[in-house]
Amino acid sequence: MGGSVRKFIRPKAYYDIERRALKQIEKEKPAPAPKHSTITDLDDAYANPDPSLTQKNERLHSRMKDMYLESYEPALEVKSKSKRPLPENRLHVESSFDEHGYHIPQRISHGKVNFLQMMELLRKYSDSKGQYSPADIAKDYKVDPVKIRNVVNYFQVLQIHLPKMETKQNVKSTTGELNSKSDRMRLTDAKDKFT
Repeated sequence: MGGSVRKFIRPKAYYDIERRALKQIEKEKPAPAPKHSTITDLDDAYANPDPSLTQKNERLHSRMKDMYLESYEPALEVKSKSKRPLPENRLHVESSFDEHGYHIPQRISHGKVNFLQMMELLRKYSDSKGQYSPADIAKDYKVDPVKIRNVVNYFQVLQIHLPKMETKQNVKSTTGELNSKSDRMRLTDAKDKFT
């Protein structure tokens, strides 16, 4: 669509375009600048090399066959530019990430905790049911007590509560009194699922 719109916006650009294109093609092309004399000499040398350079010298070739080199010095050690040593075992690569996918820092600043420590202190607080107070946590991890109190109030460790699965025993225990037609229908549907 852009091309058709452009034809209406700039009609002069498309007026008699074939004649103008042929005129540009038929114009005499400018001659390239002459090459320097050293470049032309090199081109000639590469185009027509000396035959003595390309021929095989049998006398020198036979001497190369007889030559044998022995070295008695120890091999030179290749020094790495990096100070980090190369891995000795390639099967297991040490990672700076934990099982949750978060980066574990080597050093933690004073007054801060990392992700794993945060999960641990939240778990301890929830398991202790108030016995492990925010002041104790702040003292253990050397963190500001106000921040720990806010963390404990507003964050919790994720807990998953799954619903109980219906089993044959649960279905059989409900066969006591059936009050309505809908109860009977649900019971027969549940029995069909498990048989």
